[in-house]
Amino acid sequence: MAVQSRMMRMIVLLTVGALLALTVTGCSSVGSGGNDTATGSASGSEQKKEVKTVSILMYGDWGKMPGPDDKQIKYVTEKTGIEIKSETLPWNGGTDFTKALNVKIAANELPDLFLPHGVENTLLKQGTLLALDDLLPKYAPTLWNAIPQDVWDSVRANSPDGKIYFIPRVNLYPRYSSLIRKDWLDKVNMKIPTTKDEYVAVLKAFRDQDPNGNGIKDEIPTSGREAGRWMDDLFLMYGVAMVEGYPVWDLYNNELTYSAVTPNMKAALTFARDLYKDKLLDNETFLNKELTWKAKIQQDKVGVWYHIPYGIKQNFFENLPKINPNAYIVGMPVPKVEGFDSFTPRPLINNMEWAIPKSSKNAVEALKIIEFYAKPENRNFASFGIEGEHFEMKDGKKKRLPVSSDQTYLIDLFPVITTEQMTLTLQDQYEPKVAQMMIDAMMVGGRDGKRIAGDGIPLSIYDGFPDIKSNKLYQEYMSKIIVGDWPIDKFDEFVQRWKSSGGDEVTKRAREWYAKKK
Repeated sequence: MAVQSRMMRMIVLLTVGALLALTVTGCSSVGSGGNDTATGSASGSEQKKEVKTVSILMYGDWGKMPGPDDKQIKYVTEKTGIEIKSETLPWNGGTDFTKALNVKIAANELPDLFLPHGVENTLLKQGTLLALDDLLPKYAPTLWNAIPQDVWDSVRANSPDGKIYFIPRVNLYPRYSSLIRKDWLDKVNMKIPTTKDEYVAVLKAFRDQDPNGNGIKDEIPTSGREAGRWMDDLFLMYGVAMVEGYPVWDLYNNELTYSAVTPNMKAALTFARDLYKDKLLDNETFLNKELTWKAKIQQDKVGVWYHIPYGIKQNFFENLPKINPNAYIVGMPVPKVEGFDSFTPRPLINNMEWAIPKSSKNAVEALKIIEFYAKPENRNFASFGIEGEHFEMKDGKKKRLPVSSDQTYLIDLFPVITTEQMTLTLQDQYEPKVAQMMIDAMMVGGRDGKRIAGDGIPLSIYDGFPDIKSNKLYQEYMSKIIVGDWPIDKFDEFVQRWKSSGGDEVTKRAREWYAKKK
């Protein structure tokens, strides 16, 4: 894919187009001419007459962007009659990209197709973008049909006039799961817990029975990171909608509500507080930086955590087998708690991936080039690129070459990832045992998966209220309540402070957005 999405940057190998053939249901290409199909090519004279150039702005942190003489660019031009001219901006967590993009907007230098990261609301207010409602079904039907209708509805609800101005990046695979050490369970002779009581019993066994077998009481039953990140399972058990440690918007009593101010959150905090007190939750949780937290897991110290299954190998399983050859990680369904509806969130909308300015003279061609990458017959090319540059043949199969700084960036403009794609990617990239471990954990996360009602909600609802947008107040109260500095009753104070400091206004905006979406 051309743009590594903000939430997918952890695994470079999975964010450079290492995705295999996509099966798209209920769609077939109805492009405006034969030149935009992947199976036929126009004659040389026709190509010379019809070639148009589409300028694309993305970001790149590694590799060389392909020029006009690059083999992949020539291949795409041969098949479509369209040449890609790519430009990149530095990323740096998105900050540098947004700054540089604002400069281009001010200078009226937007390309035909670009990643609108950080400026979505500005572009909508300025009326800079081209509405795509009529163009997408006509010139990019495969893309149009690959993205669920309710996702398009969310995109429409983000604009003031109810039109589609952005093409979203969509994850159709189960992204999250609770993870547990299966070998530790075997060591303490217990099964994967399915209820709160079973879960607590497992954590106590991990704390007391030396499951890593080193004769030292150094096991951490479960752990999270600073600001309460990546311990979502403790909250999901109580029906608290949460994504990567951040409370999000979902339906409570049939109204869209910020999950941090619900009774569900108070119950979850009470539970997490008890775990912390009993040293079942890592007492260094709120001090753990990312690398510290991952190191504890890699060093055979942690029994349960919450993360992204496709990242198991890189984040948690590089060093772990060297310390414990029997180590094995599996997915764990979110334990059930009586009186609450537990679930694993299945957000589909990752970010707004593409936009086309009104000033573009090649809007149709921009959509056609995305359509080329979307078509099933072209997914193999988009995934593997050019032999010798991006892949090699091994045992009769294409195998992606390791990413390197001098490698030409493999462009893939199709912004949809399915479960089938992710499964085949993992099978291609990793040894069978590790690949299956990640696939199985991913599937577990999908069993109790639920689409949250606030998926795709625009950041503009937070305009004027930066502290609410950043979850700052929540993180302060959550951390101090869990570690015991504050009593659980302080939660009620948090709710009132949140509402009076802008939460009521933000809630009003959120519910207006949701009403438009419906």
